[in-house]
Amino acid sequence: MSIEALRWVEAQETGSPGTQLVLFVLANYADENGECYPALSLLAKRSQQSVDTVRRKLQVLEEQGYIERQERWRENGTRTSDRFRLLMRRAPGGDPLDVVGTLADCEGTHPGNLQGCTPASFARGTLATVLPQEPPFNPQLNNPPDPPVGGGGGEPDVGEGDGSQLDAFLTAFGEEPSAIVSRPPAARAWAKLTPVERANALAGLRAYLDHCRRHKRKVCSPATYLRDRYWDSFKAAPEPQRAAPARKLDGRSQAVAWARSAADRSRWVFVEEGSEAWREWASAFREEGAAFATGSMKMIDVGGGRYEPRRGRSFPMERPPPRGTPATDADAAE
Repeated sequence: MSIEALRWVEAQETGSPGTQLVLFVLANYADENGECYPALSLLAKRSQQSVDTVRRKLQVLEEQGYIERQERWRENGTRTSDRFRLLMRRAPGGDPLDVVGTLADCEGTHPGNLQGCTPASFARGTLATVLPQEPPFNPQLNNPPDPPVGGGGGEPDVGEGDGSQLDAFLTAFGEEPSAIVSRPPAARAWAKLTPVERANALAGLRAYLDHCRRHKRKVCSPATYLRDRYWDSFKAAPEPQRAAPARKLDGRSQAVAWARSAADRSRWVFVEEGSEAWREWASAFREEGAAFATGSMKMIDVGGGRYEPRRGRSFPMERPPPRGTPATDADAAE
């Protein structure tokens, strides 16, 4: 537990009691560097909220710049708890501050003379936050030089010519009233994508937003859309040629049609989201020009009488048949 982290949380205003409580729980587990690795189930238990609610609160904290989250994976490829880091250089409800040092750094310093003294606070209630000294005006700073390669600070480098792509991406998100658009986390997620992935993300955005409007679903944040690769399910399908002959239905197309039907799914196979089989089904859906929705949470028997929550959905079979496989009789498939 970090006393500094708990005091920092007390000074924040997240705008929601539930969100503030999740931030307190993270601070309670944070080390001296503001880092912790609690599972979602533990955060839900300590904050007395559901796992889905905690997941939404963490997204809000990340988008508002209070925390930074990084996925972690085991050597066998399975997912483990995320790494959380409290961004304690943030001022209460505002911009980041360069607040370093300890209380001893400012002992004997009059509050009116803080030059060179930058602790987070004096005695509680005397000085809540020490603001950095404003530098003298320098006309050359109106057009600062480009930072050197590998230099830190500012927004992540998104590549030459990709800044306008990011602007267009965020502008499209901003047209949706229910969307929460925060540029810094979106820019960090954008910087991690390849040029091809950025183009695909833009191509699938309009279809994703239309899907949310039609089904009255809440639009995720731009950072979540990029980080979780939502565009994989909403890539724009090529326009069919008017005079093209009808393609003969094969086993792969038939499997997609079954997966989209309302048939009895009691004997279907559960496929976990993010697995190789999941990606094969997503590819098969795109080939048929069908939207491939994200999965939902389901309790799965993992053996030994234990059940664990997994995200995914059920399909008629574990993997779709290869292209060109002959179609089978529907009754036999059932």
